[in-house]
Order: sequence, then structure tokens, then C-alpha cells
Amino acid sequence: SPNPSSTPGGGYTLDAYGGVHNLGDSPPVSTTGYWPGWQIAKSIVMDPCDTTGQYSGWVMDGFGGLHPFAAAGTPMPAVPDITGYWPGWAIANDVAAFCITVGGVQHAAGCVLDGFGGLHPWADSSAVIGDVPCTGTGYWPNWDIATKITVIPGTDEGYVMDGFGGIHPFNGAPYYAPSGYWPGWTIARGIVATATGGYTVDGFGGIHPFGNAPVITPSGYWPNWDIVRGIAVAYGGTGVYTLDGFGGLHPAGGAPYLSASGYWPNWDIAVDLVTAP
Repeated sequence: SPNPSSTPGGGYTLDAYGGVHNLGDSPPVSTTGYWPGWQIAKSIVMDPCDTTGQYSGWVMDGFGGLHPFAAAGTPMPAVPDITGYWPGWAIANDVAAFCITVGGVQHAAGCVLDGFGGLHPWADSSAVIGDVPCTGTGYWPNWDIATKITVIPGTDEGYVMDGFGGIHPFNGAPYYAPSGYWPGWTIARGIVATATGGYTVDGFGGIHPFGNAPVITPSGYWPNWDIVRGIAVAYGGTGVYTLDGFGGLHPAGGAPYLSASGYWPNWDIAVDLVTAP
């Protein structure tokens, strides 16, 4: 595994068809879900239990299905046991992953977020699905307004973001007021938690800290153009990256530059990103 002190790290971006594209030092992966011409892929997470420098995880489709991916030489993860699935209804908006220990064994698990704010446990084994915590946050019946979810690193706690930029804790995370909030305007596009708070990003590229996270000036900002699609903390914890809809990656706050293997000029097809060693 690369030495984080001498190499910039990497990660993956996700296009709306389900393509997974490596960044920086991360190797290419093989995927199990791909839908050419159908913009149904929503979110990507890495295996939260991996500490060996292997590269694997899951892509979530808009119905709530979770599809494994892995690099060559890394075992393909299990198809998870899921508790929320809505065939034909693209109401699954994001997925969070964390590692739980049951009976001394580590299991990848997490919560799928539906648009109303519902949290639905998933796990790599049906035997532990009942042990996965997914409780507390905002809930808005029949209103597709809960857009993104993030986990505080190393915990099963985190935050749901609504489309206006509101931040709603789950699983006992501390409450923080947002520094960017736009009532009635669904312009909030991404959220990422850190050990001391976190950041949201708006569609123009503005980065908004919450909690005790330091202020970060964006390196990509496009006033009045809703083109930014996500945000992630750099591997190693210094700075963040924002993702534009064409697949462009924009380091800020001291994050190192990463090369991107997927870029689609003038095509708003990139939907999510995740960082990795």
C-alpha cells in the first residue's frame, strides 16, 4: 500500500451510469453494476472495514440496490443484505458505510438514505443486519428533500443533509448548525464529516464548514452555475476535494492534486466521489 506521507492518495468518482473511475494512486476496479444510457447510479462507498490497503466497496443505484466493486487482487465484497429497496422508484439518494463488530467479527454495514429522510440498515451478512444502528435524523414524509449522508470517520455516527443545507445528526452525532443554509432553495449538493465537524458544498462550489472544521477557500467556484456534485476529505485528512459534473476534481485547503481517469467536458454525468489510500 502506498505511503501516505510521500504519495497523494487517491479515490474514485462515479458516473451516473455506474462507471467507477480511479483517482491518483488508486488502481482501476471491476464493477458489478453498470447501466449504459440510464442515469440511475447515485452513490459510492469504500469498504469501511478494510485496513490493508485493498480497494473495494459498493455503488448504490437509485432504487437502493448495492453493487460490489473491487480492484484486481482484492476479493469482491459480498452483495449486501438490504432493508430498503424500491424497484422502479428512484427514491434512494445516498448511502453511508461504517464498520461494526459483532461476536468479535468485523462487518461492513451502514445506512441507505431515502429522499424523505428514512434510514435503512444494510450489512455484508443477513446475520448482523439487526445489529446495524440507523436512528435519528429529520424526516419529511412524501417530500424528496433528504439528499446526502456522511459518517464521522471511525464511528457509526454522522449527518444527513437536506437540500436546503440543513444538517441532521443520526446515531447520536453531536448537533451542529450549518454555516450555509438556503431555505426554499435546493442548492446544497454534498456533505462530508470530519472528527471535529465537517463541510457542505453548494452547487456553485462554495464550501461551508460546520462544527470546528477550519474555513476552506474553494479552488473551483462557478457563481450562478449549478455544476458541483460532491465533496470528500483528502486521504490523510488535510483539505478536501470538490467534484464538478464533468468529472473535474478541485483540491482545496491543502489537499494534493490528484489525476482523474474520468472526465467528460460539457457533459454533466459525474455524481459522486470517495477518497481512498
